[in-house]
Amino acid sequence: MMRTTLAAAAALCVTAAGAMAAPVTPVAPMFGDVQTATATPVTFGGMGIPTDRSAFGTFTAMNGDQLILGLAAHQRFSNPALADDGAGTYTAGAGANDGTPGSMVGTIGATWNFAFFVEVIDNGGGSAMGDFGTSLLYDLDPGAGTDDADHGTIALGALGAAGMLNPIEGSQNANFGFLTVPAPGLTPPAFAPFDPNAPGEYTFALRSTLGEVAIQVNVVSASEPGALALVGAGLAVLGATRLRRHG
Repeated sequence: MMRTTLAAAAALCVTAAGAMAAPVTPVAPMFGDVQTATATPVTFGGMGIPTDRSAFGTFTAMNGDQLILGLAAHQRFSNPALADDGAGTYTAGAGANDGTPGSMVGTIGATWNFAFFVEVIDNGGGSAMGDFGTSLLYDLDPGAGTDDADHGTIALGALGAAGMLNPIEGSQNANFGFLTVPAPGLTPPAFAPFDPNAPGEYTFALRSTLGEVAIQVNVVSASEPGALALVGAGLAVLGATRLRRHG
C-alpha cells in the first residue's frame, strides 16, 4: 500500500462534491484508539501524534468492503494536551507559537492541530479510495454553529484515487496558509484567515457516501485562570452523561 500526507499531495485533488447546508456537529460512532479499526498503522502523518483520543467509524459498503474514517484534535509539539469529552468535543488553549508553550519565536501555528485518517479495506469487492466520495471539511470561523457550506473542503477520496493512495492521512494546523488558497480539489472556507489567538468553536468532518465522522474544538483564552482545567472538567462530566444516556 501507499500512503501520503495532505501537504505533500494536495495538488492531485479534483473538485469535491458539494455538501448540504447545516451546521457541523460532533459525530463519533466510536471514540478511542483509531488503530483498533484499521488494517495499517496510524501516524496521522507525523511522529509521536497520539491516536488514542480519536473519533472514528467503520462503514461497510454493499459489496462488503469497508471505509475507515478517523478524526482527532491534538496538541502541537510540546503544547498542553487537549481535554476531551470522550464523544468528539475537544478543548484547546488559544495562542500561536513555534511549538514551545509561551514562545513567541517563529509564530507558525496554533497550539493545536486537527488530524485525519481515511482507509479503504478491500474484502473482495474491489473498492478503491475514490469510490466513496470522501471529503474533509474544516472550519476557520471562531463563531459557533458554522454552516458546513462555509467550511473549507478537500476532496480526499479524489486525491487518493489520483495518486493511488491508501490510506491517506495527515495532521494540519488551522494557521497554515495553504488552507486559505484555492487549489484543484481544495475549496477554501468562507471565513479566512484563521486567528490562532481568538477563542471560538471550530468543527471538522470526514464525509462520505457511506457515513461521516465529525469533531468540534473549543478554543479558550489562555489568559483566563484555570480555563482549560474548568472546561476540561465540564467536558468530562458531559462525556459521562452521554455515555450513561447511550449505555
